[in-house]
Amino acid sequence: YIFSDDHEYCHSLFREMIDYTMVEGNNGSESYRDMELMTYCKHNIIANSTFSFWGAYLSTHPNKIVISPNISYGPCRHPFSCGSWITIDI
Repeated sequence: YIFSDDHEYCHSLFREMIDYTMVEGNNGSESYRDMELMTYCKHNIIANSTFSFWGAYLSTHPNKIVISPNISYGPCRHPFSCGSWITIDI
């Protein structure tokens, strides 16, 4: 599943892949639904954003694997990551 506010870009980026689902339709006042759906995922690969951070953080899957970028965002000094999460340099 791919969650994004730029569906066209994601479709162009993943056009070679045949097995993915672009989550669409949760815009504006319905955006919270994307975060809710993220919490149901077994694993998460997140962006350097608080939105995707909270989606992964609130996931209750007992054996979840979360991968996050090792970069900070804006005024934050540290990447959005928790102790057991895997951070990768991009």
